[in-house]
Amino acid sequence: MPSYRSRICRMVIKYLVAARLKPGTTLGDMRRVTERLAKLAWLPAGTDVEKIRLNGMSARWVCSNKPRPDRAILYLHGGGYNICSPDTHRSLGADISMASNAGVLLPDYRLAPEHLFPAALEDAVSAYRWLLDNGFSCENIAIAGDSAGGGLSVATATSLRDSGDPLPAAIACISPCLFRLVLMKYCSMIQIAWPTRPKKQVLIQP
Repeated sequence: MPSYRSRICRMVIKYLVAARLKPGTTLGDMRRVTERLAKLAWLPAGTDVEKIRLNGMSARWVCSNKPRPDRAILYLHGGGYNICSPDTHRSLGADISMASNAGVLLPDYRLAPEHLFPAALEDAVSAYRWLLDNGFSCENIAIAGDSAGGGLSVATATSLRDSGDPLPAAIACISPCLFRLVLMKYCSMIQIAWPTRPKKQVLIQP
């Protein structure tokens, strides 16, 4: 039987999210809706959200119930690489921090179509290296993400491996979007067309 919390989430998605994301909705409107709805998400008691800058990039450092100072999770938010932000996922980050007894770093990686591949990947790798530079051992770092962030987690770990960086202790992917990773392997350039080319979401140049 569904929990009361899942029923509430379903109602919010149906009446507040889906009702506002109709066909023809612009990318700017989608971003504004998700950011506004994120303000309704509650944070567990004892949660601290700190706005920080890392390597020129904005980020959120989320801690719940005073986690271990030597343990960190780099969490890469989902959103199709073109919507959402650390603020839309800070509640999830707080839950993860509480469950893992670790601080959660939510980087505000660059989004498409303003910033095409590999901008998001570069920012994710930069955020991981920032953790290393700030005293976190790779054995105490995990990379996680949902949807597009899950795919970005895998891409980040692969990039770190190829560049010879110390690898994280674990990767956790929530419903990861991995299709683009296959395309990245065999294509020299991937561009995301939004919303002018609805029939060709991904433009590929061999």
